[in-house]
Order: sequence, then structure tokens, then C-alpha cells
Amino acid sequence: MKMHVDPNRIEELGRQLKNFSYNIEDMYQYVYNMVTRLVETVEAKYHESYVRANTRALKEALGRLRNNTETAYRNLQDLAMFAINSASGYREKEYQIAKAIAQGSLKFSINLSVQKALSNRYKVTNA
Repeated sequence: MKMHVDPNRIEELGRQLKNFSYNIEDMYQYVYNMVTRLVETVEAKYHESYVRANTRALKEALGRLRNNTETAYRNLQDLAMFAINSASGYREKEYQIAKAIAQGSLKFSINLSVQKALSNRYKVTNA
């Protein structure tokens, strides 16, 4: 089974993964700011212990969300770099193959030209 690999599409995927990782960071920051403002507003208005327990639980959930966001961000960045490096590797391999083919064609062409020249110069005759 033959598979064609398009380095441009792989590189584009890498860029999209990188952009998506930035979007995750932006969304975390948005959620963090919104929840923090709400928690501060509630804590300023209510001083009951059950309210404090709930706001503490929200802050802990924000901490877990931060850890998960950092993990997702790192994983997406790693995948993006892997895709971009893979695209470069495929391009390099294609270049090396094209170079080898060109060199082989040149050698074949030179050998063929030399053989033609020699065969015209040294013709064997029945004299």
C-alpha cells in the first residue's frame, strides 16, 4: 500500500494545534477571571461558613482546571512541534531522494554519452 505524505498539510496541522493551545490558555484565563470575580463578590457579601466552604471548593476547582490547562497546553505544543519537525523531515527526505535521482540520471547520461562517443570512434569493421 502506497501512502503519499504532504508535508504542507502536516505543517498546517502543527500550526493549528499550536493556535488551539493558545485558545485553551485564553479560555482558561477568561474562566479564571470570571469565577474569581464572582467568588470575591460572594465572599465580600456573605460570611457564613457554608458559603466560604463553597467558595473554597470553587478555588480548588480552579486550581485543578489550571493544572489540566497547563497539561493540555504542553501536550498540544509538543504535538505541534512534532508535526512541524515531521514535515521538515519529510521535506528533507524528498530532497535527498530527488538529489539521488538527479545524480543517478546525470551519471547514466554521462555513461551513455561516453559509450556513444566511443562506439562511433572505434567501430569494428570486417576489413
